[in-house]
Amino acid sequence: MENNIETINLCGKSARRMHISANKPTMLFVPGALQDIESIKTLNTGFSEHFNYHIAELPGSGLAGPLHSSYPVEFLGDCLKQYIDTYIQGPFHLVSCSYATGLAVEYAKQHSYRLSTLTLAGAMQEIPKSAWPTVLGLMADCLHQPDTFARNFVNLLTSQLADIPKLDIIKKATLRKTRKYTDQEFWTFIYNTIRLMSYRATDLHSISCPSLCFTGEHDPFVTPEECAALAQKIPGCQFTLLPDTDHLFHIEKPKATVELIQKFILNRTQIAA
Repeated sequence: MENNIETINLCGKSARRMHISANKPTMLFVPGALQDIESIKTLNTGFSEHFNYHIAELPGSGLAGPLHSSYPVEFLGDCLKQYIDTYIQGPFHLVSCSYATGLAVEYAKQHSYRLSTLTLAGAMQEIPKSAWPTVLGLMADCLHQPDTFARNFVNLLTSQLADIPKLDIIKKATLRKTRKYTDQEFWTFIYNTIRLMSYRATDLHSISCPSLCFTGEHDPFVTPEECAALAQKIPGCQFTLLPDTDHLFHIEKPKATVELIQKFILNRTQIAA
């Protein structure tokens, strides 16, 4: 599957994409800041079983390379538009994860007419003020104390209280991966964090396509309350939680994540809050 990955240019910046073609409804998945195509194989496999599947690492995400924080979230919305105009014909389903929430929202505000549905997974409209002291410390740690960064980064995204199946194993695996981050990935984290700290999602009432916001039931980073508050700003948006997960829901329950999104997109049924 990874043989399909290619490097492309969007708005003059490097990006990466993969397309698994099928005669099925079209989905575009935009992963989070440090999610690369290769690391989410279960999601890629699950989505490609049901959709004509695109996944795009936009500039400054995944392994596409750092994008300086002087480029705002709105610029990434323009990058997303260029990808769609270049590679996708007709209506499609847009799914974003975590950090990619803002750029998906920026696209949907102006181009809802092209979207069959919008799904915001781990939906964060901004970095919560309560998390600022932690993320500011993380930015310093990743340059001077990478091991401390790895531990605190994983703790930021995972629940310390909930009894989530296999959480200890997942945290250890995530910690190993985080400890292998390169300088390029550290700067990707720094620039993206600064970018989100200066972003505010506005005019969400202009999003008119069927929409869903969800996150993990025990997400300590994008709390259920914050996710629900975002959903309330989008007309008719559904809100739900993925049980027994935190912000790493896509690792803890990848099949349930795919099933939730698939159910919303294909059946267009009311998702239980």
